[in-house]
Amino acid sequence: MKVSKNSRFILFLVVFLVVSFAIFWSWLTFKKIDRPANQAQVQAVRNIDLEKQYEQSLKEILKPFWPTKDPAGIRLQIIDLRAPARYLDLHINLVLAFDLFEQGQAESDQAKIEAGLERLTGLKNQYPWLE
Repeated sequence: MKVSKNSRFILFLVVFLVVSFAIFWSWLTFKKIDRPANQAQVQAVRNIDLEKQYEQSLKEILKPFWPTKDPAGIRLQIIDLRAPARYLDLHINLVLAFDLFEQGQAESDQAKIEAGLERLTGLKNQYPWLE
């Protein structure tokens, strides 16, 4: 049984295409599996960077407040910060504490001022790096 040159070429071409497709499919599947882990690692690094940046920015914003207890503009500066997920609770509580403090000053309500200071002291105890 003789096989013509064209038949051999077609057979070679079919085998070559099947093998190439199998290699390409394996490579593509491997890349899909590998991506989420890499993306999660990159996201974790970004979150760590964001957390450090948030801590530094917050310390700088709060630095003038501790000796003077003057809340002027601090609440708005805190609101402008981009808070990482880890510090969302802290962020909200700081805004609320300064809001209470400012309301107390505007209304001459010592109870609100004390409540704001109390909340700030609690946050300072919970997050010692704030000082």
